[in-house]
Amino acid sequence: LASTPSPSQPSEPESESELVQEWPGLKTWRAKGVDRGRGWSDGIAGRPDPSLPSPKAEEWEGVALASSLVGCALQVLHTACPYGKAALTHRAWCAYNEG
Repeated sequence: LASTPSPSQPSEPESESELVQEWPGLKTWRAKGVDRGRGWSDGIAGRPDPSLPSPKAEEWEGVALASSLVGCALQVLHTACPYGKAALTHRAWCAYNEG
């Protein structure tokens, strides 16, 4: 006999697809590619300027990206510097979009 799950005993998912929850806008966001209009704010104008490089971006240009998107994600997760995280994320997303 199967018991009815209680609040302290959640039911098991019936299929693997129930475990995966995708953000509804993900496919649309990915289809847009790299937004070259995004940039860093100089802190004065308050609007992003695509011509401004990200702070310390040049320090991260020499870092080789992993060969897979998952590997790039691990690089980002293992990077302590917030500027490095941003630079690596941007480079990985550009590489992903370029194929």
